Amino acid sequence: MRRIILTKIKDKNGKDALFDAVVNVKKDSVNDIEKIAITATEEKEIGSIYAVRVRDCVPNINACFVEYLPGKNAFLPMPKDFTPVFLNPKQNDKICCGDIILVQKMKAKVKSKEAFVSTRIGSIGPAIFMQRGKFNVNFMGVLKEKKMYKKFRCDISQRLKQFENSGYAFVIRHSALNMTPEEIVAEAKKDIKETEALIDEAKKRYARGEMKIPSCISEGQYLYKVWSSQYKDSLECVITDSPELENEARELFSKFNMNVDVRLYNDKRYSLTNLYGLDKCIETALSRKVYLKSGGYLVFDYTEAMTVIDVNSGKQIGGRDKERVVFELNKEAALEIIKQVYFRNLSGIIIVDFIGMEDPKHKEELISFIKEKTESAPLLLKCHDFTKLGLMEITRQKIGRPIYEILS
Repeated sequence: MRRIILTKIKDKNGKDALFDAVVNVKKDSVNDIEKIAITATEEKEIGSIYAVRVRDCVPNINACFVEYLPGKNAFLPMPKDFTPVFLNPKQNDKICCGDIILVQKMKAKVKSKEAFVSTRIGSIGPAIFMQRGKFNVNFMGVLKEKKMYKKFRCDISQRLKQFENSGYAFVIRHSALNMTPEEIVAEAKKDIKETEALIDEAKKRYARGEMKIPSCISEGQYLYKVWSSQYKDSLECVITDSPELENEARELFSKFNMNVDVRLYNDKRYSLTNLYGLDKCIETALSRKVYLKSGGYLVFDYTEAMTVIDVNSGKQIGGRDKERVVFELNKEAALEIIKQVYFRNLSGIIIVDFIGMEDPKHKEELISFIKEKTESAPLLLKCHDFTKLGLMEITRQKIGRPIYEILS
């Protein structure tokens, strides 16, 4: 049975960061750690909705800047379908300096880039990411690309047509595969009702003078990404050593009508992360070298443009079966690379220098092997091909910051 572990750890600046892991607990063997993730402090605000005052308008780039919290600024693009929710009285939809509008935080501040907000406010649930805007039904990752999900796409798109005049667009998440179409439609109805109620309440509070500007009117459910419905039939419980996280988890599962047992871990002699071997897992995810069971090892190097992974044999490879040994070692390395990309939350361009294989069939088999291992998992990872120099190209969509940026 699987358990979700929730705790807090300190980031490199001494601030609290959320650490979560999925552990498959086995009685007769070592626990299998299937996922680790770290959410930085500023990323917890993603999904939160704010009442803000427009500070600067920049017509040349069709954007403006807003202050979404005291002392915190954000970039707000204004595309052609820009439809803000105004709290102050307006005669038209043209945005001006001083206007009070509702925005939702979409991206955290990264280095010199300000946080990114949008007027297409909405909600994120187990199956659906919903936003205000022109009606549309889209699908994430493999749901959009794989032919095997064509029937599922058609069915869900047809069922959601009932919301064509709702003024909302929907993106279906990978975890929707583990829910019935009726549950997905029910979630969409609930999300629309709650978002409209939130907007109406914000307008009334501002009209009555009960709202400070800027202020947060709805905190983002940053714990939603901890939960995945792919575990709903095998999830035993959620365990945390933080009373605050315990309460937040209970509220989250209650909101989404999830029958999940939440337990508080109180043993001060032995940390929760030590109990499940997660300290070692974090240490490995921060290490430049990762050793394989065969004796080989991986070397991770990070640059501004890409991540480079070098596969080394670790010992002299010879004999008549050299080609076969190299192929098997590369397959083992590929499995560990997939795991480390997921655990380290690496994204963008990833270049892998596998041990050289002379047989072209082995290269094709390795590509097929990696695609097979990643197509069913919500990794958002794409394996492309070998370059002329024999380097494999992999890309992955960016989801938050990598672990090494948060902790080291």
